[in-house]
Amino acid sequence: MKNNNLVMALFLSLLLSSCAKVYYSPDAEKISNRHKIIAVAIPKVSIPPQKKITADELIKMSEKEAEIFQFEMVSWLLKRKNDNKIHVNILDASTSFAKNKKAEDEEKFLTPAQLNEIL
Repeated sequence: MKNNNLVMALFLSLLLSSCAKVYYSPDAEKISNRHKIIAVAIPKVSIPPQKKITADELIKMSEKEAEIFQFEMVSWLLKRKNDNKIHVNILDASTSFAKNKKAEDEEKFLTPAQLNEIL
């Protein structure tokens, strides 16, 4: 009986400690109230090297996966907006993708401030 209580206590502590941690910024709501539109930036996707795939193919696959992920994020945000859980406009993925790609062609690395100006 004592052993079962110990096992249950360990299991419960493991379960509670392994839950996801949610980041919350106390001033996020105040800052976000000024924004009327949001955009999803292109994520960096890395695909591990595989046999029979060249480096160029791997780069193209990574770029395609990043684009797909961006479109899925915008789709998810639009669904949340339709459910009245988000109260800002969302820049469509093709517009933000095109603006970001154009800026990346001109410069290799963009800072968050530069991304903010571009989008």
